[in-house]
Amino acid sequence: MASNSDPHKFINVDDSPPPSPTPSDSKILKEWIGTGQKYRDVPSSVSDELLRRLALPSSALELLPRDEVVIPELIKCDFPSILTQDTSKEAITYFSTRLPTTSELSSCLTRVVPSPACVRKLRDYAGQAMLDGKVSIRDPTRAKSDLFLPFHVLTFWAELTEAIGAKQKWEASYQWLKRMSTMLSNEWLYDSHIDVMLSTMKLQRTQAGGLPLDNVRIETPFVPFLLSRLEVFQADDTSIETYRAKGPEALQELGDHLVKFSKDGEVIFVANSQHDHWSVVAITSDCTIRWGDSLGRAIPQDLLSGIRNWLHFHIPDKTPTLLRKPLPCAKQPDSYSCGIIAINTIKHHLFGEALWTKATREVLRIQEFLAIMDASAEAVRKSGFYNFMELRGAIQPSDTEDAAADTMDFDNDGDFAESPDGADAPAEELGAASRSMIIAESAAAYSSPRSGFFGSRFRLLHRIFDLALFTHPHALSL
Repeated sequence: MASNSDPHKFINVDDSPPPSPTPSDSKILKEWIGTGQKYRDVPSSVSDELLRRLALPSSALELLPRDEVVIPELIKCDFPSILTQDTSKEAITYFSTRLPTTSELSSCLTRVVPSPACVRKLRDYAGQAMLDGKVSIRDPTRAKSDLFLPFHVLTFWAELTEAIGAKQKWEASYQWLKRMSTMLSNEWLYDSHIDVMLSTMKLQRTQAGGLPLDNVRIETPFVPFLLSRLEVFQADDTSIETYRAKGPEALQELGDHLVKFSKDGEVIFVANSQHDHWSVVAITSDCTIRWGDSLGRAIPQDLLSGIRNWLHFHIPDKTPTLLRKPLPCAKQPDSYSCGIIAINTIKHHLFGEALWTKATREVLRIQEFLAIMDASAEAVRKSGFYNFMELRGAIQPSDTEDAAADTMDFDNDGDFAESPDGADAPAEELGAASRSMIIAESAAAYSSPRSGFFGSRFRLLHRIFDLALFTHPHALSL
């Protein structure tokens, strides 16, 4: 009887292999294996035999992370690397009539794993290889290898690749969250923090019914970086043809936005001033430029020149003017609040939020952090994918940022080693009441000596991490 299943069906680690062949099955297998048959429309006895050969024995299962592994354990697992490119030859060249040199797969944990493409290629050919009388697979990761492995190594490699991928995704999420925890400190904020706060701001306003004006564009620090660095904006004699041919598409689209909304268009972005300070620039379709700086610094001349030349390409009949009246902006009394003040300046300008004050310094940082976590949780709920990199895929730390990031390792119980004493609340969805409680607790800590600030930081981070990651106990269920 012909099999109704996919001839390339690949047994999963959770699947039970078919029972041992009956005498009738054995007779059919003799008629098919080693007799020149093709693996097409095969009897169920034949496809079941392939599944038996691919099924993992208990000794191999013990080498893989268990299904219920939790995230801290998975992150600690020491896995081999995976070949990123398929350098293998035709699949037929790796199957052999030689008996496996070993039935144990522990050595596979110390050897590079074949690329997923190679494993798929071998898996898809396994049925035909079996009919050709092949009983083993030569290690495809090493030229002229003398290691011959049983068929079930294909299942092992597939499961191991999935575990390695899950670990990489969780590590990326953990590192992202660790970098975001800088929000809960008195440290300077990097462009990755500014980017994600701007992304979260736009996402929140969109979910609330859209930005108050469709004519407003909020952009990241990359825009002023381009305006102040690229020759096409710094040279006064750049032609419009050169600009259209060589100018960044993102800047051309922003300029076209101001033309489209000729009466009330606006572009606003955070700019890095003198490499260690965040400020805000607001540009309108009337070619007015407003600069908001929490230290009262003037707009850098290279940025101002770049903005003027950029505006000239799109609105040549108007003269760009830097207004003497600055953008309303809080005054910064410390060395680290410029990033939060820049975000607050935009929110005050666009949405009427109260300006930053020294009294709200820490609370606003907490609120921004919680907004990021809420947006991340919402992305998780919508996609079902537990990876915080979803929120801002472009966030990649610089070497400086990596060096400045706090070191937070897991202790033996899977908690943060720096977590303060005292019981944490059970992990639960972070609702409005929980957010208010955390803000109140943290604000109270900020009124005490600075040591309370850091204690609150790690208490809050521990709770957020519980919410974000440990509420999903099965790390491999991605």
